[in-house]
Amino acid sequence: MELNKTKYSNNIREVSGLAVVVYKDDVYLSVNTVAGVCTINIPSIPSTNWNTLYKLYIYDSSGNAATNNITLNAAAGQTINGLSSVIINVDNGSVTLRIVGTDQFSATFANSVVSAGNGHI
Repeated sequence: MELNKTKYSNNIREVSGLAVVVYKDDVYLSVNTVAGVCTINIPSIPSTNWNTLYKLYIYDSSGNAATNNITLNAAAGQTINGLSSVIINVDNGSVTLRIVGTDQFSATFANSVVSAGNGHI
C-alpha cells in the first residue's frame, strides 16, 4: 500500500549561504551547513489572499547546525513565533513554517531548541 498521490510535486532544494531567498514554489529546503552558517530570508505574507495551508519545511541536512546555525528572518514588519528571527541550532534540526495571520508565521521545531535570533542581517 502507498500513500495517496498529490496533485503537485514537492519542490525540494538544497541551499546554503548568507542570503538564501525562498521561492514561491519551495516546499522543502535542505540546508547544507558544512561550509558555514546559513541565513534564510522568509518572503512577506501577502496582505490579501494568504492561505493557512502554506507550509515550508527547513532541515539541517548536513548535521552541522549546532556549530553553523541556520537563521530564519521574517520580512520587515512580520514575525515568526512573535520574533523577527529564529534559529535552528541543533544538528539535524528542522522547522515547519506556517502562516497564521497577515503578518505572522508559526514555527514548529523538531530536534531543535527554540532560539530568538538577532534580527535581520
